[in-house]
Amino acid sequence: MYHYLFTNDLRISVLDESLSKAGKCFTTNTVPSATEDKSANNNMKTLGFYFNLTEDSNCAKVAAAGDVRTVVLNFIKKFQFPNLRTSAAYADSKSDGIILAPMRIIVKILYTMNLLSEGPAAHLSKEEIKYFVFYNDRVAKTKHPDIPMLINDIYEYRINNALPAYIDSNEENHEWKHEDRQIREMIKVLQWSGCVTEKEGLYFIDNNNLSQRNKADIFDIITCNTYWEGTTVESYREYMDIEVSEINNEISNNLEIDGDVDEYKRAAKVLKKFAETTESLTITELSDIEKARNEFLDRFSPDKLEGLSDEKLLEKVFYTQGNNTESLCYWIEKNKECKQYFGSISGGSAYKFGLFQKQENGKWFTGSPQKPQELSYDDAVNFGKKIVEALLKGAALISEATLDSLSDYEKLDDKLQAEISDEGVYYNWAWFHKYYSILFPDKLSSYHSEDWQKHVLWALRIKPSVKYYARSGQIAMVQKLGGWWYRQLGEIFFHKFGDIKEFLRLGSTDGSKGYASEWKRDSVVGIGWPGIGSLEDYKDEDGGLDKTKISLKMQEVYYPDDSSTSSRKAGELIRFYESNRKSIFVVADGERLIGLVDDIGEYYFDDSTDMANLKPGKWKISFNADEKLPNKSEGLMTSCVQIKKEENVMFLYEKYYYDAETNIEDDNALEEKNKMKNCLEIEREPRKDKTYPLNLIIYGAPGTGKTYGTAEYALKIVGTPLPDNRKDVMRAYNDLVRSEQIVFTTFHQSYGYEEFIQGLRPDTNSDKMSFKTVDGVFKRIADRALNDLENNYVIIIDEINRANISKVFGELITLIEEDKRWGEINETCATLQSGDVFAVPNNLYIIGTMNSADKSISLIDAALRRRFTFKEQRPNADLITDPKLRAFFEKLNDYLYDSLGSADLLVGHSYFMGKTTADLPNIMNDNIIPLLYEYFYDNKKNVNKAIEKCL
Repeated sequence: MYHYLFTNDLRISVLDESLSKAGKCFTTNTVPSATEDKSANNNMKTLGFYFNLTEDSNCAKVAAAGDVRTVVLNFIKKFQFPNLRTSAAYADSKSDGIILAPMRIIVKILYTMNLLSEGPAAHLSKEEIKYFVFYNDRVAKTKHPDIPMLINDIYEYRINNALPAYIDSNEENHEWKHEDRQIREMIKVLQWSGCVTEKEGLYFIDNNNLSQRNKADIFDIITCNTYWEGTTVESYREYMDIEVSEINNEISNNLEIDGDVDEYKRAAKVLKKFAETTESLTITELSDIEKARNEFLDRFSPDKLEGLSDEKLLEKVFYTQGNNTESLCYWIEKNKECKQYFGSISGGSAYKFGLFQKQENGKWFTGSPQKPQELSYDDAVNFGKKIVEALLKGAALISEATLDSLSDYEKLDDKLQAEISDEGVYYNWAWFHKYYSILFPDKLSSYHSEDWQKHVLWALRIKPSVKYYARSGQIAMVQKLGGWWYRQLGEIFFHKFGDIKEFLRLGSTDGSKGYASEWKRDSVVGIGWPGIGSLEDYKDEDGGLDKTKISLKMQEVYYPDDSSTSSRKAGELIRFYESNRKSIFVVADGERLIGLVDDIGEYYFDDSTDMANLKPGKWKISFNADEKLPNKSEGLMTSCVQIKKEENVMFLYEKYYYDAETNIEDDNALEEKNKMKNCLEIEREPRKDKTYPLNLIIYGAPGTGKTYGTAEYALKIVGTPLPDNRKDVMRAYNDLVRSEQIVFTTFHQSYGYEEFIQGLRPDTNSDKMSFKTVDGVFKRIADRALNDLENNYVIIIDEINRANISKVFGELITLIEEDKRWGEINETCATLQSGDVFAVPNNLYIIGTMNSADKSISLIDAALRRRFTFKEQRPNADLITDPKLRAFFEKLNDYLYDSLGSADLLVGHSYFMGKTTADLPNIMNDNIIPLLYEYFYDNKKNVNKAIEKCL
């Protein structure tokens, strides 16, 4: 017998957030009780058991610190049957003799497969996992299974389709409710961790795409052979916990005595390692900094500022009329050494100092540029005294404070805000902060703006405090641990991490087509709405874009009577246009993340693509198949928006600065890896399975579901099992679109050979006017299919009859014939104008759709008609559930057929599906009547007659 029990829902899509939250609740003993929140209590307890979260466990502490991945990898490595989720399940699986760490053994099998026969065969299906892992005595009931022999048996099974005798396939011996869901849940964990990837329902270890860290994690899993064989809950928890030595050294030096990950030591270690290994880095000598600091203190230390006379106070501290280069404000803002060594507060006006005297008229001002307030000399003296008193009081508070932790700094921030602030003034002035940082180099950093403070902390994987002085203190703790002063840390940091970054979420689809693959190939990113023309045409007098003009044009072309949407989308276009070298595009398809793109170049407009507004960019990393933002809804329905939620920003900083270092290959190596062989270098076998025609056109009246049906048809061709519901069909279909095994395109009147086969495009990366050869959509998929000897590929051409076929296919119309496909007996190739040798392989299926109301089959180009199989998609009344609508539908089509004498000019069932009689007025006004006017050539009398006959 085999008894198994696992959870149905670990909530993999939000595991980062939920596991981190659970870790914090367990470590602080704040798990909601069942009476407070039963659902939350159940979820926490489930996570608590599987991931070993308790008040004292290292697993909980590491999860609470945000290192969820380490906890999940520990779970993959150690989780086993039997376990103590329930006493009954434990007793049953113990009685069965089961001793199985299922996820660990799956990784071992896949890794060994990859070593023995790297390629398409090195995979497992869910069925193979089910029988060869869970219902196999030689694996499920032994500590050290013979993996190579097991793999050999799996390969034999694929050939003869017969399970080995030692596998128990008798379902009566399997006590496992919801086994498919629970096995899938384990596989989801493997996918989430990066150990396993899924392609077309099969599971692989893709070594080529693994980072060094991923590879090290997998090695740690496959070399683990320990099992828990105790009997108590305490011993099971001890076995499942993380040892201090197991925690990734890149993430933490160690666990502190109180169990928290010391993120400041980790950050200092990252910077020290970089400084020690980077030859091009020059760090300012400490003696130079000390000299500049001493010179500053000689002039402006607190004892020098105390007791200044009224006249001297204004002259010594603030900007005044005449030569003011010896004032405190001048030194803090403009003195060369002070600016160089202690951080900049440049920008803005003299109003930022709270008080100043105008050069041109000698008058004293406070307030702001928008609300200036003139002061008399006496008022200026009194206000100046008040500012200096606050400055010196703050210095005394910082001098007295013991600052060893974030909590200490946040208390200091509160105290400063309470004791030196006057209705929000003084406390958060950048020049106050800079003055204090020069006085106390061991307590504050030289980063004086909120944006820079957050950039530094995010890049160092430290969550910034919400308090101004606390953020400075967080950086100062790293600075102190590294043994640096001021500019020294700044030089190391800037050399490694660069300027402030903004992440812009960028949609990559337009509802019918995904563009990410094209962008990645061409090293660009883009945004749509080509109908308004180039954005360069909307510049205002200052050289920026005029949002009002863009909005009006958007409303005219795309959003009639919707000024709100037009304005919002105009803002998205401007945001894209204004992106620069500091911008990083987060390319996404819905919730799914695709890649990060930086090094953004100058805008240009290309009307040959629907994503016509383009910018060059360097694709830095690609995300794993199921990766989403922690807060996945941010910017979800927006084409271009800045990511601002902190959990998302920190996630993206981690990906950009840490994962990218191990995910990006040398450009030359990547180019060589992706280089395709041409047909003369490839020998293909003739096609054996001729279930589906290579060239098919599905034709029929409008609304018969021609395009709708191509998704299911394409899945059948590539061999993907057809899901039961439409949502899963489209998910499987879109996965294949993303992997470029299926391509969708739409023909139109201006569609040409250049877009379909090959053409010339301006080279935007060249310094001079030049062109490069760019492959079209058909050549790209044909080349991929040619180089893949295992799988079928599909290109779907919607509205195939709308383009000039001779113009689009050119001389290649012959190559698509079945007997002339590469691999068949009359295989034929052609040489393109670029010199490329090109052939159409026998595993590339072409599916066209054709609206027969536009053009009858008899009028189709004879060359196309001879080379394609035609399949009619007829109107189907059986798909209309409402009896009255069905009766109207049948009457209408009977009348149209009798009146017009053609099945091409009928009405499709899709207009009526899922509708009721109450919807008929809208269906008629929005769909049917406009179609009838087209059929009857705008003859109102004939349209009215048709409606009267059928209603």
